[in-house]
Amino acid sequence: MNKEEFLSILDRQRQSGMSIKDFCENEAYPASCFYYWKSKYALSSKVKVDNPVDDFAPVRFSSPPAYSESNVTPQQTPYCEI
Repeated sequence: MNKEEFLSILDRQRQSGMSIKDFCENEAYPASCFYYWKSKYALSSKVKVDNPVDDFAPVRFSSPPAYSESNVTPQQTPYCEI
């Protein structure tokens, strides 16, 4: 499958409003193939996804905040901000 053919399928999926899983079941198309072509053409990070159900939110890891009180010490492990 060339990129233009897959982009057509991807566009139909997005316009359908269905999740990738539901779209593939409805089209009798293996979801694993859909994800393969999406990955092969590096579309996961370059194309804006209209259906956020299929994507993950970015997560940032950083050092804990500094504390101004002298009796409170910051934890030594990173924390996660979502």
